[in-house]
Amino acid sequence: MVPGQKQDRAFFIILIVYSSAVLCTRLFFWLLSVWMKEKRRKMNSMEEPENMDEVLRLWRIKDNNSEFSLYDFSQIVDATNNFSPKSKLGEGGFGPVYKGVFPDGQELAIKRLSARSRQGLTEFKNEIQVIAKLQHRNLVRLLGCCIHEEEKMLIYEYLTNKSLDHHIFDPIRRESLKWKMRSKIVEGYFHQMPLKQQQADSWAHYVFSFGVLLLEIISGKRSSGFQYNGEFYNLLEYAWQMWEGRRWNEFIDPSFGDEYEPEELMKYLAVALMCVQEKTIDRPTMCDVVAILSSDGITLPEPKQPAYCYAKLDVSVNVTVLSSRNNVTITTINGR
Repeated sequence: MVPGQKQDRAFFIILIVYSSAVLCTRLFFWLLSVWMKEKRRKMNSMEEPENMDEVLRLWRIKDNNSEFSLYDFSQIVDATNNFSPKSKLGEGGFGPVYKGVFPDGQELAIKRLSARSRQGLTEFKNEIQVIAKLQHRNLVRLLGCCIHEEEKMLIYEYLTNKSLDHHIFDPIRRESLKWKMRSKIVEGYFHQMPLKQQQADSWAHYVFSFGVLLLEIISGKRSSGFQYNGEFYNLLEYAWQMWEGRRWNEFIDPSFGDEYEPEELMKYLAVALMCVQEKTIDRPTMCDVVAILSSDGITLPEPKQPAYCYAKLDVSVNVTVLSSRNNVTITTINGR
């Protein structure tokens, strides 16, 4: 065999060996990844109870939540007319919200977990615990939940014509909601929140929703579609312009008059803008939000540009209103 042929043969052998090694390595890591995912899946299935009845029973015993009910799926289907579009109230960060009317005439708001969610029973139970501990006299009550195969729903009380929107967006009714009352509504929103559970990635969307809500409460303006100097804006864009121009006093609801502390209101506005920052990694956790709003003398970082900052009317934020027991509500908004 001539020298040139020997070199070609050696190169060919090396190439085959190298390619085989790379292929085997990739195959090994792929199989390892599949094995680890399957192991995690089995571990999660072992950790999760077989049904929600057991979760509910244990939770009732542990936390004395005797008023919390487990609704039958057929009840929900009948109450919402099989989730009819006519029964749909709106879209929230959790998923679509429906109005349900039960045989006894009771009306409830039903939040249906989005089909895109891969949330397991244990995670769902944890989320229920978070929301249940938000119960406050200014907030709508969580009455129970419904679990059926892949379906997961939260059931709230439903009261008509008593929304926060009904007050703060009306030029006459807003006069009865000065800043002191609105700040108490905000405080009520996280009054008994279990802070250790606010680190999950999904809460970045919750924080965004809270930020938009806070901007609405401070300004008395809807989250999208209002005029300023002849142009249409969404609320985030308007708030950012006022903040950047150091004209935050123009952003607040004029109905407040002089009945507010400028430093306190500016702190709330700064927190709201921090919650709606474009990058989720920049947003504070609800633990941070509670700490900031509950403390004095904290030096706040400068908020960065919000999400949807340059959007006009073609970008909308879906709003779901949950009525309260004392004529005031908290509005949940589909976060980003």
